[in-house]
Amino acid sequence: MDLAQVLESVPLQELLQTIQNKAKSGSKDVSSYIRAIFQGSMDGSDESEKRFTETFKSSLCILQIPDLSVSLISEIVNILLLKVDMFHTSSLMKVAEFFVDHAKKASNFGNKLLEIFSKVLSCLSHRDSIVYKGEEKSGADLKKDIIMSVISDDVNISCIVEIISVLKDIDLTEDEIKLIIDNLLKYLPSVDFIELPSYIYQLLLLSSKGQRQKILLGIISYFIKQDGEFQQQGDDDSETLIGNGNEITYRQTEGTVILMLSVSCRHDQTIGKEFAVLMKKVQHKAEVVFLPFPFAASLSLSQIQSNRDDIFDTLKKSLTVTYQLKTKKDTSLWMREMIPLNPSILELVKDAIRCSKYGWDHVCQGLVKFGFSIIDAFGPRSIGGNVVKSTSEEGCLLGSHILRDTFKNHRVVRSDILEQILNQIVTKSQKPVKHYIDILSQIV
Repeated sequence: MDLAQVLESVPLQELLQTIQNKAKSGSKDVSSYIRAIFQGSMDGSDESEKRFTETFKSSLCILQIPDLSVSLISEIVNILLLKVDMFHTSSLMKVAEFFVDHAKKASNFGNKLLEIFSKVLSCLSHRDSIVYKGEEKSGADLKKDIIMSVISDDVNISCIVEIISVLKDIDLTEDEIKLIIDNLLKYLPSVDFIELPSYIYQLLLLSSKGQRQKILLGIISYFIKQDGEFQQQGDDDSETLIGNGNEITYRQTEGTVILMLSVSCRHDQTIGKEFAVLMKKVQHKAEVVFLPFPFAASLSLSQIQSNRDDIFDTLKKSLTVTYQLKTKKDTSLWMREMIPLNPSILELVKDAIRCSKYGWDHVCQGLVKFGFSIIDAFGPRSIGGNVVKSTSEEGCLLGSHILRDTFKNHRVVRSDILEQILNQIVTKSQKPVKHYIDILSQIV
């Protein structure tokens, strides 16, 4: 009696139960047992195909047993990875649906299941069309259906974070990546603060497939909305809850996301370029540009040399446009009545600096450099020995406030600020330095 005949003589449930029992007892021959069942189920019959599929799914369950030895897990995973290509398309879909069910029930996937899931998706995408559940679909369409199912709103966010990490390694069409990104951005408001940084980091990694600007816009829009809600609810109580956390939790999360954005830009400089393009599109809206998240993110990304000039130019242009509009409104009753009053840029920036005390140390150097940059751009000039004030004197005042408030809130940059102020006073004898002396008198 050959192996196939032996397997046919044993009820399928008995075979599967034996696999489970051997795994739970730590039996060393469980991988050999699994391999033998696969080997004896290759004749192409419906019964063998069912046995092959159910054994595969049972082996996936084994990988979730706590305290399973690392060597046994590795052996089983290697066996399963080799068998994925041998499935008929209909059976491969049943395995794919196992992962969908797991995603909806479990709190996480785990690296080993993700590795196999990735192979299943890749294999599925290259299959011919089949009639599945009464509808003819190509393998690529089936793959898309599975992906959309595992990132649906009834899947745990922790699972979705892990699944996103798989998607960046799978071939996706432009339409697929657009559909996936739209779905993932839609879930942002429902992600707990504690999971938000990892969720957004995976989104940024996925942006290598495309849709970078849409992802960045979605992230920025989310934090702008959250900031607005927080300011609305927290005017009377700084501990007012916003969604699912208080100010400290929220600001720390915000700072971590900004750091994740900066890290992503160092790995993929296109993200920084797309961010700069996005900020340039809204530079005429200073009330958006200088909100805590976009302003702090701009300063953090400006620490990357390739981004600095574009970002600083955009920020300064936004200030120039705002100050010019304010000057026109001050001299025109019609403009004051027709154009709504914009928030004070100074107050927005001071709010961003206040928020930076919640662990946003990676923003500090950007604050210092931007402070000196706008003092230089908007500060007084010496013409013919006479000091001539800038037409946008408020820009110089803003720079002074940035340096003063950053000095007070962040010990780590105090020596740098002092050194640069003293350097400006000592070395620029031909230029006005009174504004630097004023800053020095306020911080020491």
